Amino acid sequence: MLKLGLKTAQVMAADPGRDLGIEPRTISMDFVSLFITIPRLCGSQLQHPDAGILLRLLLLAPLLEEWIIRAGLQEWTIGRSEHYRLEVQAAAVPTGLPAILSTLLPILAPVLLSATGFSLLHLSAGLFMAGMVFVPGLVLALVYQATRDWRLCALVHSFFNAFALCFCGF
Repeated sequence: MLKLGLKTAQVMAADPGRDLGIEPRTISMDFVSLFITIPRLCGSQLQHPDAGILLRLLLLAPLLEEWIIRAGLQEWTIGRSEHYRLEVQAAAVPTGLPAILSTLLPILAPVLLSATGFSLLHLSAGLFMAGMVFVPGLVLALVYQATRDWRLCALVHSFFNAFALCFCGF
């Protein structure tokens, strides 16, 4: 918003933040909306964790979830998509869509399926939370795709949970 005139120049001189387009009311509302959103993001377990919740979030859940999703579902999907790729290549030299699918499917299918499975595991915390963990699920799936080590994914998962605990006020 651009205002021209003497009064605007006086206000801008008195309030240097205005020349950057920063309105005090906007800052305060953004600050308030952040605190309205944090409880929705965090939930009571992350805001007030006891020793059992810490054990579950930092050790048990990452180990179990990564073992099920990465070592189980993603590894199975990698095997199936690799089998498809080999079948397509054995049939003939693939061109067009089969060539694209035989190249991308072994990478994309396991990553997307395991990230979706990871989100579904968190559905008990609500649809919003299931959506929120999709991107970290993609990161974990890419880590597994690159390393094939579910224990490394569990360690990264623990760091994600530790970050969530710090963000939520632990």
